[in-house]
Amino acid sequence: MKSIEHIRSPPDPRDRGTSDATLPSSLGGQGGGFGFVIVPLTTQDIRRLKKELPPYLDGPIGVGEKIEEYLGNADYTWKDWDFVQGILFGSSEKLMILQEARQLWEDEHPQAAGGAGPNVPTVDDAIPQVDPQRNPNEETNLACLHDYRHYLIRAIKSAVPRTNNIAKAMSLEQKKHESPSHWLERVREALRKHGGDGSRGTSL
Repeated sequence: MKSIEHIRSPPDPRDRGTSDATLPSSLGGQGGGFGFVIVPLTTQDIRRLKKELPPYLDGPIGVGEKIEEYLGNADYTWKDWDFVQGILFGSSEKLMILQEARQLWEDEHPQAAGGAGPNVPTVDDAIPQVDPQRNPNEETNLACLHDYRHYLIRAIKSAVPRTNNIAKAMSLEQKKHESPSHWLERVREALRKHGGDGSRGTSL
């Protein structure tokens, strides 16, 4: 069982909304072992995070990295993620991220198309559109939560159409006293920030 990296302070009672994240914790008593404790995420927590983020359409990779860093390795449920996305993103952005996550999963699991068998999950199992109410204390469900988190974070980083992002990066103009090499470096950095890694982006 992995170690705890992020534990939030008790929620402020003035917060109007909360969502519960699950974190592994040692259980007391003679039985010992591990179980899961509930660590609330509050509306105030997520709104503070939102203030630190750039506009999503301008910097999806940076937004994804910030969210990944902030939420750490906690095993968030579908309901938790829906709560977080409802504060951080607009409805169209949420839909764009969901569609991207499902597309990423389908691209990497072609054998599951159309339902390959009772033991092969479909995209609706892996990236559900409604709450599957998975119990993180069950090993199979916990693995599903890991996968859901993995694809959702990737989708946040890659859902924005790349042509828009690359156009923004390439629109950077050379400053009056800026050397060509420094300007080119700024363009490269903008491409990395807005367009993704070099394996899928435009090279200069």
